[in-house]
Amino acid sequence: MTTPTTPTLVPTSPWTSVHEVIEDITGGALDEHPPSAHLSDLGIDSIAAMELLLAVEDDLGRPVAIEALESLRTVGELIDLLGALRSEACS
Repeated sequence: MTTPTTPTLVPTSPWTSVHEVIEDITGGALDEHPPSAHLSDLGIDSIAAMELLLAVEDDLGRPVAIEALESLRTVGELIDLLGALRSEACS
């Protein structure tokens, strides 16, 4: 019997991490999600956004305000946010 897991980010580049989580949530292949892809087109609804937020928090090891994700529209914006959050965590 396998236990369902929440998608988690691995400590790699923001691009790879975000794609892995999006792939886990949407079931889509990595090359199907260019930076210009709209999150809503990928099926990222409010529940999936919360899963993504939890995965980002797990990756960073700290809480992230939900407001940080609310204004995001594209995969590229999400990648930029993750990069900025990682930079903050390292400083």
